[in-house]
Amino acid sequence: MELFNRLYQTKFLNVDLSKISIELQRECFEFSKSILNESFGEYEYGVMNPYQLQEFVRLQSETGIMYEMEDISEKVLMGEFMIDPDFTEQLTEFIEKYEKMEKTSDMVLEKIFKNGMESLTELDKELIK
Repeated sequence: MELFNRLYQTKFLNVDLSKISIELQRECFEFSKSILNESFGEYEYGVMNPYQLQEFVRLQSETGIMYEMEDISEKVLMGEFMIDPDFTEQLTEFIEKYEKMEKTSDMVLEKIFKNGMESLTELDKELIK
């Protein structure tokens, strides 16, 4: 699926900010404010275009912060992403923001073909009216 903005689920491992310079911490904070980004439990969700992703990787490399990252864009847009029950309402709202940015009527038609009409959300239905 060709998308400009992709949604990533990230889990940071062993973050010790005391070993990172204040300037680099500030740069990471400013970057985080520049993207659609929110934390839910042990995961952080961020929407990034290819340039922002490159900057994210650079910052994480410079800080030495280890992380696991998964591109969940297609799962979300096709309605196949399982939302953590502890964060259902908040995470659903966040995901809807992403879907409004990226979802097209062609994606909805692909979703219908793959999963059937019963898989459609209200946003999906709006897009194919």
